[in-house]
Amino acid sequence: MSQPQRTVLIVDDSPEDSALYRRYLLQDREYQYTVVIEELGRVGLELWQRHQPDLVLLDYRLPDLDGVEFLTELQTMTRQSFLPVIVVTGLGNEAIAVEAMKAGAQNYLVKGRLTAAELQVAINAAIENFQLRQQAEQELRESEARDRYLAEAIPHLVWTCDANGLCNFVNQKLCEYTGLTFEQALRVGWLSVVHPDDMQAARDVWETALSDGTFYKREYRFRRDSDGSYRWHLILGLPLKDEQEQVVKWFGTCTDIHDQKQLEIERDRILELEQVARNEAEKANRIKDEFLAILSHELRSPLNPILGWTTLLQTRKLDDKTTAQALATIERSAKLQTELIDDLLDIARILRGKLSLNARPVDLTFVIEGAIDTVKTVAAAKSILIHPVLPNIGQVSGDSVRLQQVFWNLLSNAIKFTPHGGRVDIVLERISDQAQITVTDTGKGISSDFLPHIFESFRQEDVSITRKYGGLGLGLAIVRHITEAHGGTVAVDSPGVNQGATFTVTLPLLNIEAESDRLEQCLADERNITGIKVLTIDDDPDSREFLTVLLAYYGAQVMTVATSGEFFAAVESFEPDVLVSDIGMPEVDGYTLLRQVRSLPPERGGQIPAIALTAYAGEINQQQALAAGFQSHLSKPINPDLLVQTVSKLTSCYKPITPKVCRGS
Repeated sequence: MSQPQRTVLIVDDSPEDSALYRRYLLQDREYQYTVVIEELGRVGLELWQRHQPDLVLLDYRLPDLDGVEFLTELQTMTRQSFLPVIVVTGLGNEAIAVEAMKAGAQNYLVKGRLTAAELQVAINAAIENFQLRQQAEQELRESEARDRYLAEAIPHLVWTCDANGLCNFVNQKLCEYTGLTFEQALRVGWLSVVHPDDMQAARDVWETALSDGTFYKREYRFRRDSDGSYRWHLILGLPLKDEQEQVVKWFGTCTDIHDQKQLEIERDRILELEQVARNEAEKANRIKDEFLAILSHELRSPLNPILGWTTLLQTRKLDDKTTAQALATIERSAKLQTELIDDLLDIARILRGKLSLNARPVDLTFVIEGAIDTVKTVAAAKSILIHPVLPNIGQVSGDSVRLQQVFWNLLSNAIKFTPHGGRVDIVLERISDQAQITVTDTGKGISSDFLPHIFESFRQEDVSITRKYGGLGLGLAIVRHITEAHGGTVAVDSPGVNQGATFTVTLPLLNIEAESDRLEQCLADERNITGIKVLTIDDDPDSREFLTVLLAYYGAQVMTVATSGEFFAAVESFEPDVLVSDIGMPEVDGYTLLRQVRSLPPERGGQIPAIALTAYAGEINQQQALAAGFQSHLSKPINPDLLVQTVSKLTSCYKPITPKVCRGS
């Protein structure tokens, strides 16, 4: 059986020592040796490249190189740190032994004490150790190759670091995603592409994981090179530990979770919006409940004096003074209830977007003076001084009735919340092309918390104020909507509680000097109905009596009827100038009645101007009235002045007849 072959390179400048080592090797019965001998170190290196020996027996002291220099150059040539080399020297110096072993030598032998058996054992051990080391390194290379293959195959960004956190591998996907080269990625690591806002937290947590050797799991945003965007990633880092639980390596992945994260963010946003909506709904329900309670109270309160005084009046036992007081109280309570109902109807129109205006050139001085007239009695009762400054600044385009409603609301609020002996200023001035009206009071003021909600519907500062001062909390909401419908703005300012408040209204001015002569004549004659023939129809006898007394008081000739038959007979015989018709009647409603009138020829009354009266004050009812042929629509309870003005206008200022909507506030 043939012996295994081995090649040994002896590099020693002593021929005697080289011959001795050769003889020892040839005595080995297990292996057949080929021995190559050289005295110089550099030639020995060349022989290494030529023969690729299994082992080098190296003298530490050579004429041209020492042992460490030889080993260093051999490491460079082989690109291996662990070499199949045994160093021999005549000096038993441990420092030299340690130096040689650090330089890659397998063993260290001392000349003069070396036997054949010792040399054979040392060579066998060195070659076996080197082969085992080579086998382990090959297996490691194969394992790393498999790891790299897996790293490239999985759809993640993969990286590894040494125990100190220095990056020593990244897969191609990480390079493609970040735009870094492999070398750049190893130099700067995955932290370099983290979003600036996440950088400090990422660095701090990573350093903690390195220090503690704990599993690393965090979410950060990574910059994508293709579009410069930052996308959310889940970063995992797993420490590989040895038998002593010391970290030797880190394996990590970065997984794109951006879409999932966006869904989570959107879900959180929706949950937040739902919570806000739920809170708003609960708030709205609370406000609604409070409002309904207030509404019930405010509507019932005027009924108590009305019903009470009505009962007493029916006894006919009251003297004239008490009777006058009773009638005044009934009138005041009825007007209050009418105002509440009008506010409710106005806010309903506003919420449906159905609030319409009859716009024409308006002098704000007269409008504001009219509003002051309506509140001065209430102000006088509280000894509140109303100080107006109302210069002539031009006209605005607007509905005078609605604008007066705005200033009446602001003045009423100022008086309501100003204590006895206070003051209310209302100032009209021109600011560029705008009319500015400020209403300032010395009242209770408004808290900074409530200021943003002051113009919201159904809102008052608190329930106790509502009970103390009354009202539905609709007035300022109506003010805002009417003002904005005129192209204007309204704002409020208050230094705080008990420091008064200032409301500021701005309206765009018209670029005209005055109204037309015809309109001025209309305004001058708007209550002149002397001699005008008015035919009214209403199934309610009280309403008929009221209309007769009212219109006759202003000089009109009045005929009232209850049925459609009587009505058409009166049209023929009475030849009225104006028709006033109730809408909700049992036999024929007012719409049908007027359509029949409009079907008549002009000479038989087919074009007589007509006014509709109805308890239904919605916008749709006004449109139905116009469509049926009415020129004007008034809601019940009737405003006497407005009815008289409307009759006057329909018989003087609006001929030929054209449809027009008239409203009370």
